[in-house]
Amino acid sequence: MNDLRVALMRFTAPLGFRLVRVADDIYDQDGLRSVHDHEFMRDPAFRRAYARGVQAAGTDYGWHWRVHVGLWAASCAARIEGDFAECGVNRGFMASAIHALPRLALSRQDVLRPA
Repeated sequence: MNDLRVALMRFTAPLGFRLVRVADDIYDQDGLRSVHDHEFMRDPAFRRAYARGVQAAGTDYGWHWRVHVGLWAASCAARIEGDFAECGVNRGFMASAIHALPRLALSRQDVLRPA
């Protein structure tokens, strides 16, 4: 360990911080940091769905993990009988991403839209 790193660790530790090495393969967005697999970000279907969410919202919030989980939840919900509704959609980022994911096979009639 070099002297600068040791000095920084001694200074930051009492403040409740620690130094960590940042690697290229770490997911670090939307308040979540993980060294675990985030291969979904390279999936073309996910990328198209996410881009559709960005288009609907008019901005990219950096919600990749959140949208990934939302798409997973929607895919689970699509396999059971009943209606699917998302409430509190703001600008429709998640709803648009869900609708754009082809494997969910949601028809226009399946998606509830505000009047």
